[in-house]
Amino acid sequence: MERTEAHRLPRVVLNERRRRAVKLRLSGATIAETVAQCELGRSAVIRAKQAYEQSPMVRANADVAYAA
Repeated sequence: MERTEAHRLPRVVLNERRRRAVKLRLSGATIAETVAQCELGRSAVIRAKQAYEQSPMVRANADVAYAA
C-alpha cells in the first residue's frame, strides 16, 4: 500500500482516521494493527487516544462510573 502524506489530506479525512484509531485502540487492537488499518503514524495513533482520554466528556463519564 502506498503511503499518503497526511498534511495534504483534508482535515475531515484526518479526523475520521483519528476516530477510527481511537475505536480500534479501545477495542483492544495493538498500536501496530491500528497504524496499518487507519493509515496514521504511530505517534498520531497514540496522540489521538490521549486526546480522547483528556476530553471533558470522557472524564465526566468516568467520574460517574466510579461514583456508582
